[in-house]
Amino acid sequence: MTDYEFYQYRYCGSAIPREDWLAARREAEAVLARYERIYTVTGDDFARNMAVCALADTLSYYADAQTLSSAGIGSVSETRASVDLSPQAQSKALYGAASRYLEIYRGVRGC
Repeated sequence: MTDYEFYQYRYCGSAIPREDWLAARREAEAVLARYERIYTVTGDDFARNMAVCALADTLSYYADAQTLSSAGIGSVSETRASVDLSPQAQSKALYGAASRYLEIYRGVRGC
């Protein structure tokens, strides 16, 4: 299992706070487990941990984008109008995050 220290110091992640890591990791591992059920996924433990971190960051990004499309405090404002929040875009981003670190074969499995 990928711990927060791995996320913070090996993956160099900072988008997910420590108190949110367990839930983020659980969701990321569920996505990876789904890929492992339907595709041929290969990679060592280090690559798998990196993929879990990348998936967690991607899931966090989309969760934040859905809750914050624009915000303002005083004279400072932020807008995320150009983020595609469709399920297809999210699926593509998640697959891309995992495949940065793991080999994911989407073809037909042999006998």
